Amino acid sequence: VSTFAGSGQDATVYGIGTAASFSAGGAVTVAGGSVYVATNGAIRKVNPSTGQVSTFVGSGVLGCSPGPNPASVEIGDPSGMDSDGTYLYVADPSCFTIWKISLATGSTAPLTLAGPWQGVTYGPDGYLYATYAGGNSVSRIDPASGATTEPYTLSGLSDAIASDGTSVWVGEQNNDTGGICRATT
Repeated sequence: VSTFAGSGQDATVYGIGTAASFSAGGAVTVAGGSVYVATNGAIRKVNPSTGQVSTFVGSGVLGCSPGPNPASVEIGDPSGMDSDGTYLYVADPSCFTIWKISLATGSTAPLTLAGPWQGVTYGPDGYLYATYAGGNSVSRIDPASGATTEPYTLSGLSDAIASDGTSVWVGEQNNDTGGICRATT
């Protein structure tokens, strides 16, 4: 393992590779050939060919204010992120929402406000799956309408969530033990 981008300093600095810095990175995903890193108040974009780091969405001010102009959007403290290739879906427990962000324009809107959401992944069936901060369930969310159901209840707390294109995988913590659960969609 080696550092590709970021100096290790808790700051927002633009640059190439290790000349750049990130402030409290909370989630990472790859979409459309770029790497996206969620930080306090912004989503940063890293070009994997050059290492160039720029701000994709967010003013850098912590808040919960969406909009069509990527530079004026205020997001909180994102903790989970994934993409369907058209949109980024960002779990933001401080705003109790999952943000739906256009990869083409950066336009940002809340998809669902039923959080506080901790993790989010795009499932193989075309739905989003999300975990609650401090909760023990996994919700299924329609990415078009934001309609939410809770099809899975776990015995422990759920945080991390990911999809491999066939199943949804959830990290589960139960007291001092942990495990991985597989939710077939």
